[in-house]
Amino acid sequence: MKELNEGIKDEELWHQAEQLAGGVKSLILVKYLQLRAESIAKQ
Repeated sequence: MKELNEGIKDEELWHQAEQLAGGVKSLILVKYLQLRAESIAKQ
């Protein structure tokens, strides 16, 4: 969340989140955070 508050986000993950959320704005943030967490876990 700190990254988002500072205006920093992974554009590729954000785009994936938009697609997964099906355009539902309330789900985009949730999907983005899920994808970001998975990305960090893989590192």
